[in-house]
Amino acid sequence: LRKFNFYNYLKKTFLNAKIPCLCICVGLQILGKSSEENEEEVGLEAFNFKVKKLLGNNENKIPHVGWNNVNFIKKFGQFEIKKKYDFYFDHSYAIFSSSKAIAYTHHTKKFVPIINYKNILACQFHPEKSQENGLIFLKSFISYYG
Repeated sequence: LRKFNFYNYLKKTFLNAKIPCLCICVGLQILGKSSEENEEEVGLEAFNFKVKKLLGNNENKIPHVGWNNVNFIKKFGQFEIKKKYDFYFDHSYAIFSSSKAIAYTHHTKKFVPIINYKNILACQFHPEKSQENGLIFLKSFISYYG
């Protein structure tokens, strides 16, 4: 991002200008301070979290690839609190806490799959691969910010 001057562009255009921004997978991860994936690089620092590697076990392999239940703790669009919705994941790193979390899921341990704050909606899963729930999520983004 720095090599092609996108780092400053993203901070200025999306984070500071308040343009609605949907961040998917690594797009969520880059919003934090740093990541264990590359300790030398600094994130966009929009949120105060560090991205950490998921640790696998016999039941939960890494990378985390496939469907997983997402439990909303705050209502968003058509998604209701305390109901489980399946989304498609493909990742090895995650954030484990954020004051801006609107949902949680579990893969070897609890992690944050969605954060929502001001002009930013960010998800660890892939809505474009999540069939009906993914379409509802994308429509909710458009409705919420449109």
